[in-house]
Amino acid sequence: MKRFFGFAALLSVMLAFFSCEPAESGYEFEYFYDNIYTVNKHKVCAEFQDSLITIYNMDKYGLETGHRARMVLKYHFDYSTMAYPKWEIAELIDVIPTLPLQAKDAVNAEEYNALFTSLNYYELMDRYYQPVWVWNGLQNINIEFKGLKDNAQFAMAVRGIGVADDNEKDVCVEFDLYAKAQQSGNVKSTKLLTFDISNVADFLTDEQKARIAGIDTLKTRIYLKREVDGAVKETNILGGKFANPLK
Repeated sequence: MKRFFGFAALLSVMLAFFSCEPAESGYEFEYFYDNIYTVNKHKVCAEFQDSLITIYNMDKYGLETGHRARMVLKYHFDYSTMAYPKWEIAELIDVIPTLPLQAKDAVNAEEYNALFTSLNYYELMDRYYQPVWVWNGLQNINIEFKGLKDNAQFAMAVRGIGVADDNEKDVCVEFDLYAKAQQSGNVKSTKLLTFDISNVADFLTDEQKARIAGIDTLKTRIYLKREVDGAVKETNILGGKFANPLK
């Protein structure tokens, strides 16, 4: 299916390239767009964008407002018969759950003990996302871990407040990332994880809230455990930027 959409997209680009003259009656265009979309009734909004696209076959897929999914959208426009272009879902690849934050003492670290192995670019049909990003109050991380993907569970707990690059004005909200997965030899799996960080202030102390109260933008830093040369080590990565919820 992915190869088909790749060919269809290439064909569409070729059509657009060679159709340099003004549009004439009978010209028909089809394009395919692979992306992550957030659902709002019968419309969707692509990641990193704010414009809404009306989807004509939304009811077919059972998606509801707030759902976030990777989909291939089909754009179709026929100058001879259509006043407006038509957008449809051509393929629903994956519904991406949004997970809540947790307090640090709410996570059983002995149970959530699967190790992480690497960060991976998030691959779309024609491009890649960076492995870690924040958008619209959501922390995203495309990460590889030891274990089976089926029935794997994940948790992100608020660790506290820190600084980036030893700059007291460059403040980070720090998180701990955990995984619980069935182990099977050296099997590794990759999954895009999304956490709602819009309510992060609910997990901060009054002292921590006072520390960030006058700052417009905060960074995120994610701590996790990985295996290096047979030893378990803690590492951390910067996850992105988001608007301070206390401003």
